[in-house]
This record gives sequence, C-alpha cells and structure tokens, in this order.
Amino acid sequence: EEKYKYDAFISYNSADEDWVMEQLLPNLEGSSFQLCLHHRDFELGRDI
Repeated sequence: EEKYKYDAFISYNSADEDWVMEQLLPNLEGSSFQLCLHHRDFELGRDI
C-alpha cells in the first residue's frame, strides 16, 4: 500500500538545475524513488 505519492521533494538553486536534471533525477528516479520537483509536479492554483 502506497502512503505517499513522493519519496522526497527536491529543492535547488536555478544554477544547479542542469546537474539536477542530468545527474540527480536519472540516478534516483525510476529505480526506487519518486521525486517531486516544483516545476514539474506542482499544479498552478492547487494546494501543495
């Protein structure tokens, strides 16, 4: 039974966005972690 949709919220500086997208996400997500990123997973106008 899944209790939470995400395992972690990733907060990062825009200067680090390339590293997050090219290194962090490919190495963590899909294996056993589901990560939440504001620009991808937040819906405008919805509570977070």
